[in-house]
Amino acid sequence: MFFQKGTFIVHHNNFSGGIPAGLNLENLLTLDISYNNISQPIPYQFVDSVPGIKNLYLSHNRISGTVPEDFIHLGKGRVYTIYLNNNQLSGGFPTGFEETKHLSKSY
Repeated sequence: MFFQKGTFIVHHNNFSGGIPAGLNLENLLTLDISYNNISQPIPYQFVDSVPGIKNLYLSHNRISGTVPEDFIHLGKGRVYTIYLNNNQLSGGFPTGFEETKHLSKSY
């Protein structure tokens, strides 16, 4: 586990359950909860809880459902990295991600 101002990294920890709704991670720039056993859909309130996020790593979990439509607003439209690969998601990225500059995404 690694925590530094603006960064929260807890990959490879065998965490299970869902991503808690209603988190207040206002100053978070990087969130890495990849390589765990996170399941359930991504909560729709998630985008509101990480308004300044730049790098989001959710890959290699068991997240189900679809990518919420408001993901286009992650990081106020200035997100750089989103990794959602190796989950149980259906569908694709919401319409509008093609227009996001400097975005590295994996689904």
